[in-house]
Amino acid sequence: MTSAPARRALRSLTVRGSLAALGAVTGVVIAVMALLLIRGFIPAGVNLPVSGWSIVLALVVSSSVGVVFGYLPARRAADLQPVDALRYE
Repeated sequence: MTSAPARRALRSLTVRGSLAALGAVTGVVIAVMALLLIRGFIPAGVNLPVSGWSIVLALVVSSSVGVVFGYLPARRAADLQPVDALRYE
């Protein structure tokens, strides 16, 4: 059985991870739309390729950053006693 602070940290991690993944997908969609728009303004001989690996890499990196930087503060907050947390306010 996990403790309440650990469950809160896990729930926070899940929420932040979901938000990071949603932000990553939104960013990739916007980037692809911008690329399609830009292609209309460049000369015909210039090629702007987008590989599937670059999209996957962008999704993995941005989601990982969101999860890691969401987990660290949640874990630190879960380890604090409420009295210690309020003392610094």
